[in-house]
Amino acid sequence: MVYAQEQYNAPEVVPLDHKQVVPIETSGSHKEYAPNVSVSALTTGYVKHRRRIIFVAVIAIVVIIAIILGGVLGTQLHHGSSHPANATSTPKATDSPSRSSSSTPGSNSTALRINVLVNSRLAASNFTDLQGVNHRTVFFQDPWNNILVQQWNSTTSTWSTRNISDEGKSLIPGGLKFAPRSPLATTATDYWDTTLWYLDNNYQVQSVYWTLNDSKLVFHSDVNDARLIANVGSSLAAAWQRPPRDNDTGRGFWGVAFQNMNGDVMFSNNSDFRLLTTVVANADVAMNSSIVLLPDIDPASGRISRLIVMWQSNNVAIKRSSYKNWDHGLDFSVISSLPTLSSGVQFAMTAFKAWTNVLFIALKPNGNLASNWWDGSKFNNLAETKLASGSAVNFSAIAMTSDAMCYGILGDRILEYSVDQSNPATFNYVGIVFG
Repeated sequence: MVYAQEQYNAPEVVPLDHKQVVPIETSGSHKEYAPNVSVSALTTGYVKHRRRIIFVAVIAIVVIIAIILGGVLGTQLHHGSSHPANATSTPKATDSPSRSSSSTPGSNSTALRINVLVNSRLAASNFTDLQGVNHRTVFFQDPWNNILVQQWNSTTSTWSTRNISDEGKSLIPGGLKFAPRSPLATTATDYWDTTLWYLDNNYQVQSVYWTLNDSKLVFHSDVNDARLIANVGSSLAAAWQRPPRDNDTGRGFWGVAFQNMNGDVMFSNNSDFRLLTTVVANADVAMNSSIVLLPDIDPASGRISRLIVMWQSNNVAIKRSSYKNWDHGLDFSVISSLPTLSSGVQFAMTAFKAWTNVLFIALKPNGNLASNWWDGSKFNNLAETKLASGSAVNFSAIAMTSDAMCYGILGDRILEYSVDQSNPATFNYVGIVFG
């Protein structure tokens, strides 16, 4: 006998209110069955459990991010606030800074920086006020691209910090903008003011300043209006042009030099920043050459009323001109091994012995210094500058004030040295400026 099979169409989806039964193991082979919870209850429990996991994970991520941001912001605030550096400018018996066992002497490693931006430039200036107090300033960039300035005076003999970037946020809409690894230059006039020169993110020359009587930062709108556009790799140089006569009522002029997009070295001052003078035509200067300016004695009057400018020519020679007519008659080769294109070479210059002696230094790509010394009657090439201890320097950036002080970035620190005026090829260690 054949029975017709009963057709059974099973549903593709189990209804949510369907009760399942599961076996309950008992002794022997007998199995009892008990109804389980509904599928809807299982689904609801699973969703709640998954939500709890996601919620805990989100909270954990938020906590981790808060910890990271807190550490970074805390470090930024620490370095952006005004505080004394851990050194004075009193000369010490040692010839080099003490270092912890974790640091490498003479190292310019690009490891994690907390004080100084890798490849930061330096600028330094000095002046003496009416009370005879000496003032020095050193500008640089920190790892967050802020421009900081260290200030020292002979009354307190301590360094204090100002964050120019923070102070500049309210000066102009959007705050001060700086080109990546901006060149820096500074001028200071006796009894009065300190000025910082830099390139903004459009490679336009800009400046800010403050006075001794009013430390509030001021944006120099005349420079901005003159639209002095520099080449992307240009350096900057600045100096105070003193008045040529005692009876001059003015204080002289701020002067700044830079290389334009054609490669010419241009000069301008605050008599009218829009009036540019070509100091060196592009045919006689290496593109992106370092440039340096220094006040100089005018032989005709005996006053410090002219400027010296020095640069590197296309044939590697270091050349020198004076401000009055930019006569290029004085030129000489300081370092025969300088590259034709002077990328990585930095210049600095200072005077001593009542401005009768001039020391010009060039920082080579290997971190060492070579110098040329005008002793009042002739140029003297100094093969290599060393510290008083006899060890070679190894800086990544240099700057000098007009009173024979030298500053260098060594690793994550800025150090101060004085020029040995009896032997200008030797620098005496003074102290730590920052770091």
